[in-house]
Amino acid sequence: MIGPLLLHVAVPADEAPGALGRAIGARCVAHGRLAAILGPVRQESTTRAALRHARIVAHALDACTSVVPFRAGIEVASEQEALELLAGNREELSTRLRDLAGHVEMGLKVRIPGLGRPIEGSLASALVRIRALASRTVQPQERRKSLPGATVLEACYLVPRSRIEPFWSEVAALRAETGLRVLGTGPWAPYSFCDLSLRATSRAPSGAPPLERSLS
Repeated sequence: MIGPLLLHVAVPADEAPGALGRAIGARCVAHGRLAAILGPVRQESTTRAALRHARIVAHALDACTSVVPFRAGIEVASEQEALELLAGNREELSTRLRDLAGHVEMGLKVRIPGLGRPIEGSLASALVRIRALASRTVQPQERRKSLPGATVLEACYLVPRSRIEPFWSEVAALRAETGLRVLGTGPWAPYSFCDLSLRATSRAPSGAPPLERSLS
């Protein structure tokens, strides 16, 4: 395949063929037990490129037990450079694939009115139950931001695939118990739990910026 190329997602090498799906021009390169799905860089709008990337990652998530997504893709000059990137970051990527195996990201957004103090107890109890469904080795990401007249809780949880339905049940219970506006999302590839800096390859252009937080 002639470059430049985009690296979309890292997967276990033995599962890579099933991750290709129907993406035109997509293929995999492998280094040992580690593989990456890549495709050509196209002259298209940012929105179309983002949608294409999302489709490839979503298909990999369906087909593979574990995925490490590269946000918006990482551009490389050739398949050889893609292989060098895998080789140079093999330990980190393999460890992350192992840690994320069998898990997906689930999202939660809760709007808490400014006068919502009486429901804080019910909200706290519901969140305890939701956190109990998530991975015990990875901390959930929960943050609150203030809006005019309300506070919004935004959260991401790394959840075993076997607990997706219990997650939705707890989201429904949270909505019923508190009467709050609650939005659950997912399952997604675990972007929020792939905070990993990749080392650039030896073929990176002189003066090129480092691949910092490429997966987040």
